[in-house]
Amino acid sequence: MTGLAQALVGAAESLADWANATPGVTARVAASTLMNFAWAGLQNLLRDNPWTPPPPP
Repeated sequence: MTGLAQALVGAAESLADWANATPGVTARVAASTLMNFAWAGLQNLLRDNPWTPPPPP
């Protein structure tokens, strides 16, 4: 779980940098973007359905 927390923090920091540099992006829009990004993945983890890469060719 620590790795997931670090990944989410990194995504949030990058998104905040982008939002601050992009005119018209509000804090609410940035927060909604992050939640939509994270929620789908977290929902799958809670359902014990993690993403796995396809097998190599």
